[in-house]
Amino acid sequence: MSGPSHEPGDLIAKVASLRRVFESLEVSVNQDEWAYSALRLGTALAEVADSNAALQEPIALLRRAQRVLTADRAPVEHGRIATVLGTCFRRIGETSAALSHMDTAARLLRGRVSLAEHAATESNLATVLMEGGKLVEALPHADLAVKALAEIEAPDETERRALIAAYLNRGLIRQAMGGSYNDSRGDFVAVLDLSAGADTVLQRGMAHHALGVLNKEHGKFTDALSEFGNASLLLTSSTFPMQHAICRFNSAVTNEALGDTSDLRRALRDVSVALTIFDQRLHIAQRSAALEVRSRVITALAVACPDMTMSDHQIQSLLEMQGDARLTLMREIFSGVKSFPSDVRSQVLLDLCDSLVKVPDSEQLMLSLVTVIMEFPDGVLVDTLSALVASIHDHSRRNDLSREVDNVIHAVLHGPQRVRVRDVLEYFGWERP
Repeated sequence: MSGPSHEPGDLIAKVASLRRVFESLEVSVNQDEWAYSALRLGTALAEVADSNAALQEPIALLRRAQRVLTADRAPVEHGRIATVLGTCFRRIGETSAALSHMDTAARLLRGRVSLAEHAATESNLATVLMEGGKLVEALPHADLAVKALAEIEAPDETERRALIAAYLNRGLIRQAMGGSYNDSRGDFVAVLDLSAGADTVLQRGMAHHALGVLNKEHGKFTDALSEFGNASLLLTSSTFPMQHAICRFNSAVTNEALGDTSDLRRALRDVSVALTIFDQRLHIAQRSAALEVRSRVITALAVACPDMTMSDHQIQSLLEMQGDARLTLMREIFSGVKSFPSDVRSQVLLDLCDSLVKVPDSEQLMLSLVTVIMEFPDGVLVDTLSALVASIHDHSRRNDLSREVDNVIHAVLHGPQRVRVRDVLEYFGWERP
């Protein structure tokens, strides 16, 4: 289903237009015209579908169209329908049905369409075979796709995206087969060389992640962490949450393998982020693996630093960072906290604030803290300020810490925000110096 990229609004308008045309046709009047219209509408609906349920309509439409445009009467159209159906079934996890349709598409389109279109079909077939564990069968199809597409001079955008997908597929297949490090790496680097546009962010991120996994498997941990970091920046928690979680999980495993205290702290942070994304109902295996890593890391930190709490380690991680990196980590910590039940959240925030006020550079951390909590819902803001007041109140440096808070409020906030935060702090018992 490769093709020109569209904005969501453009696709929705396209679907509405295609639906009007389709609903104006009667299958009994001209079944071929009706079937072509069903193919176009079904393909567009598959592109905009955002759930398994939403894919049921295009699947039903495309199946009906396929019964009219049979392999004998219209092999090219039948093969194109099979390609879209294969993609739909792959998305809903029906691997056997996806494989059957992709195999049909590759067989029917061979020698009947452009080299690029057939190569893309072979690449799709390789993907489904790989996902079904049939690596030996998948590799020749991936090879064919790469070689055919790489020979096209001055490829257009569709052909470029098809070649990117083919290189990525072949690299993943080679990697899964335990092949040559250089061969797999070469495929992933080719993806990065070709994928510079905004339309290929996912593929570029996946190539960085694949390079990370490849380097981790070969003991190149520093290189692996660099690649996982690049991948996480592209596959963000808001744009590609599941892929981001997998990147962070693999980064955690790699940091755990390095084993120093700072590495273990980073591992704890990474796996904690992954756990906020892995759904306990939908991602059972991934969540179980992440919980196991988290348990090992906590045990290792307890052995290495028996006098430090997990909150102490989080604050120490913040101290080891500067600028935007510190703000990013602070946001991640509070993103994880905001979804907790109120009583749990209050205790976690109190633990964090207790750890924060203990460190010599507490004012610098407060600057980041106040900057970040202003971005979060009011409940998180109020609970954090309550925890901060409680931690200051019980500390031997109470007056100094109160002065630091006042300095931070003056430096970070202005106008109504400054008044609001001071009012909340005073409500919880803070005395402005």
